[in-house]
Amino acid sequence: MPDVGVLILAAGGSSRMGAPKQLIPYAGRSLLRSVAETAIESRCGPVVVVLGAQHDRVAPELQHLPVRIMVNDRWQSGMGSSIRLGLRTALDHAPGLSALVILLCDQPLVSTEIIHQLIGAHQSTGKWIVASAYADTLGPPVLFSRDAFSWLEEIPNRSGAKSVLEEHSASVASIPFADGAIDLDTPEDIQKLGIPSPASAIRNNSV
Repeated sequence: MPDVGVLILAAGGSSRMGAPKQLIPYAGRSLLRSVAETAIESRCGPVVVVLGAQHDRVAPELQHLPVRIMVNDRWQSGMGSSIRLGLRTALDHAPGLSALVILLCDQPLVSTEIIHQLIGAHQSTGKWIVASAYADTLGPPVLFSRDAFSWLEEIPNRSGAKSVLEEHSASVASIPFADGAIDLDTPEDIQKLGIPSPASAIRNNSV
């Protein structure tokens, strides 16, 4: 699906985790590489990854993958700045892009099937935005069609894509993705998945 791009947001400082969550081992590789490979396997493109905190340590996880890496030097200003940077990068490389799927690097159970379901729902409903439904809310992974790109450009630094979903709810369709509620923000979160504590896991990770 060459006219649908993927943006992976991986710029955060992992303050609640106490170690870079991008490097947590998951399914035999790092969490960041796992999400990136899922995006690549979806056959969408381009795949853009926005890094920020400890980018020099995190970037090697993407070595030899066909992704475009951007470093957001202003990552501390908020997720909005990373979304705008990622969107501009995707359009620079694919000016005819019809839609962009936004993924977070800390949702380990995202799959190519979910990406394809987002695209299918957009095609069948004609809605400008298709979000994932879980835990009584809507959130990422989320698809924005080209018609909604201007809304992404207007996101304040301290806001994320969810603010667009709330402001333009009439333009939003959804797909069920119960596992979207599983994200890794704290050591307790990763222990629930049977992963070792983040500090030791990252120290012993050979990915």
